[in-house]
Amino acid sequence: MNKLISLCLAVGICGLAGRMTMAQTKPKVGLVLPGDSILGVKLGDDASRFEAAFPKRPETENHSPSGTVGDQCPTEIYYWSDLAPDTSVATAYLKDGAISQLSVQGPMFSLPNGLKTGATEERVKQAYPKGQMYVLLYSGGKVNGGRDLHYWVAREAGIAFELAWWQTKMQRLVEKIDVFTKGSEFRPEGCISQPQEWQKVKQTPHVGP
Repeated sequence: MNKLISLCLAVGICGLAGRMTMAQTKPKVGLVLPGDSILGVKLGDDASRFEAAFPKRPETENHSPSGTVGDQCPTEIYYWSDLAPDTSVATAYLKDGAISQLSVQGPMFSLPNGLKTGATEERVKQAYPKGQMYVLLYSGGKVNGGRDLHYWVAREAGIAFELAWWQTKMQRLVEKIDVFTKGSEFRPEGCISQPQEWQKVKQTPHVGP
């Protein structure tokens, strides 16, 4: 999300234009289905399906080149935001014209089990105990207390949870939820850009009864 925010600021597409039309363009609250879809927009769909579910506001842009380079990187990004104080955001990453990864954050999106942004790390691990923790090195910023972003990745389920450090709560909470193809390799925003690095976190074996 940090790359997307920077891109928005650079090209001036994340202003408040369209606030008056928000009521007409805000989609209904929908489910996030691991390894499949968000609000009915499925992996493998083209951009038109995303735009149908998340309508573009008049005189605004809702897509851009990905800004990343590499065989595994997406070539286009489509995005939508409700512009509410407690912002909900949906993003589609496309490769060769098809959606390869989906991402959501905010209160309007929820998994069937009730997980959504703001959930605790403990709850995520309880829901997906076979997941693996990763860290995106050099991703820390002021908004997350300077601490690198962590990701709980349930590869076989096709779901990943971005866990950001909340200084006010002194713990990591879900900041973003990503949907990707079951069994495939997950990378934040589709691929890693230098100088950031993707690293598996060694898990401590459970000791106890």
